[in-house]
Amino acid sequence: KNMRSLQFEVRCLTGLILCSQLFLHTGAVCYLEDANAECEVCWKTTYSGSEDTIGVTTLSECPEGILEKWELPLPEVMVEMIDYPAQFSLQLDQNIFPVQPKGDDPTVPHANIHSCIASRGACTPFVSNTPGLSTHTPALKAPLDEDGYVKFDTTVRLTEEQYTIIAHVRFYVPNEIPTLPLVKYDIAIGLSRTVQPQASLCDAGSVYNQTTAACDLCPAGTAQVKSACVPCSAGFYGPFTGLATCLPCSKGYTNESGMVECEACPLNTQRTPGTPGVSKMECECSITFFNKHGRGEPCEPCPAGAMCEGGDLSPYPLPGFWGDKECATDPECPNRDMFFDCNPPGFCLGGPDFACAEGHTGRKCATAEEGYFV
Repeated sequence: KNMRSLQFEVRCLTGLILCSQLFLHTGAVCYLEDANAECEVCWKTTYSGSEDTIGVTTLSECPEGILEKWELPLPEVMVEMIDYPAQFSLQLDQNIFPVQPKGDDPTVPHANIHSCIASRGACTPFVSNTPGLSTHTPALKAPLDEDGYVKFDTTVRLTEEQYTIIAHVRFYVPNEIPTLPLVKYDIAIGLSRTVQPQASLCDAGSVYNQTTAACDLCPAGTAQVKSACVPCSAGFYGPFTGLATCLPCSKGYTNESGMVECEACPLNTQRTPGTPGVSKMECECSITFFNKHGRGEPCEPCPAGAMCEGGDLSPYPLPGFWGDKECATDPECPNRDMFFDCNPPGFCLGGPDFACAEGHTGRKCATAEEGYFV
């Protein structure tokens, strides 16, 4: 293999930006130069002593004796939010690389797949698992068999983006100087994949079914949101299958998610304009009805001799009728819906002020105020 070595110290605490700058100045090998190159990249880290936790790292194309490959690579066409199986393996010549476990870990203490957004820079084993930067599969570990071989199976699920994807494995070998700590090897092979939106496969209102490899209509009560069918939220409903968006309740309400129809407002009520439609408490009395039992309950027909303007307004007397104003505006008063005709009718002006004619007061406006007589 080409053993051109790129010598530099890698202080990859953040991984992406620092390493990509170093590649920019020193060149690149394998997938770092061509994401679909089949050769492996080796990061070899040596430590000066037990107190050295960073070490000095050199990067090169992997030497003879190290072979990592995709046993089951990710498909050329990938769709967002679908689980894709992947399989990769490591084969070591243990005469050249006499692997030793570190602590209680097996001989390969770490293996996983990193999916790095290509536009963010180089993808290395040191790039952290960070939203908007890189997605990692769960870390795996396993021992090499007697032939120096190990295989790993995992699943990759990604959002829509262009990715550089690497299979990363780690192992340790003795230092040529026995008194120094073990030498760490991080190995990676790469490939490039564009993950497409599900909308590119399915019509609006449907999502891709990985099991059947077909598009399924979103069920009633849901609507398509990117790659999933999401229940309609309160205030909305989904009356039929295949909705790209849920419909708002123009009348009535829904107080739960996933509803296929809106609940009707209680009898003789209507939704208050401008409300979100998430509760029956938004329903108010229609005109010619009044609220006798409280918000969210059916409204009663307007009493004889009264005017009802709807909403939460109390009934008030028509001209020629009298009502007890204090009682009529008190929801707890049992006689608030009782109005009486006046004799003569002209004594009672009625209206929202429950007014009597000038000089009149009292029940049915039949009592003369001071200075007046009936």
